[in-house]
Amino acid sequence: MPRSISLFSGVGGLESPEGPEVLCELDPDCRIVLADRFPHASLHDDVMTLDVPSDVDVVFGGWPCQDISVAGLR
Repeated sequence: MPRSISLFSGVGGLESPEGPEVLCELDPDCRIVLADRFPHASLHDDVMTLDVPSDVDVVFGGWPCQDISVAGLR
């Protein structure tokens, strides 16, 4: 099985059903959802300090959702 990580994960959705080994998401509410959906994965809150494993095969990345988010001015 390929090893994977997920950056800017939100509440997940791009990841494979088996899930990534590492998830990185700043929003604490999203991390609660991620912890429930991917209990085996380690969670990290800051992509700038994330230590990415050297043998990762796939990197999933979320995109900015300002245009569809209910936060801010849209």
